Amino acid sequence: MKGGSSGSRVDDEIALLQRRLENSAPRPRREERIIPPPLEEFFAGVLVNCWDASLNNTAFADIIVRDGRIEVIDKGTIRPVTEERGYLGTWDKSLQLRGTLRWQDWRFNRADHVVVEAPSVGGGHRTESSLIAGLRVYEMAPDKVSMVSATHVSWVLTGQARLESHDRKQAIRRALAHYIPGSDGRGWNEHIRDAVAAGLAHLWDLSQAPETMDLVTADEGGAR
Repeated sequence: MKGGSSGSRVDDEIALLQRRLENSAPRPRREERIIPPPLEEFFAGVLVNCWDASLNNTAFADIIVRDGRIEVIDKGTIRPVTEERGYLGTWDKSLQLRGTLRWQDWRFNRADHVVVEAPSVGGGHRTESSLIAGLRVYEMAPDKVSMVSATHVSWVLTGQARLESHDRKQAIRRALAHYIPGSDGRGWNEHIRDAVAAGLAHLWDLSQAPETMDLVTADEGGAR
């Protein structure tokens, strides 16, 4: 019995040593990503209604990947104007934005997915503006909305999550021009580019794990 007990302890120690060796062995390096990602890495066939929301400039775009390209079906910017000041001005712009969005409810109804750039963390008027405007978009289609952070968008499209605001906007502008010729010129602004970039990051996420996203595709009648 003593011999059996000693043998058992030796086996346990050998097993423990093997586990330690396995855990300490160098793991294979992740494959380097191609930046910007190739078009085939974006999920195709779903119509995405994209938003970059703030009370001063709420940009939208409807995009879909099909026929080997990124198609921008529609785009624009909503700019509420008020003569009120302080919190009354904030409330007035919020009500105007809600009215405009309700008038465009067809846009939410036809989309397979609605994507909003998430408000940044922290305080101040800019965060408050994004938070309220984002909520106005969210309440139009809560079952369809996905939030995407600016850092994730930056990582997907530029390979770098932490960039200063100016550098990030320039990098996003170059990335979008790679996919959508003319998106760096007239007829576009930084808010529309941010909205489209958020939508593309979402489509990239879908291509990584589509089984977790409860997809409704254009082939099933979602996109027109």
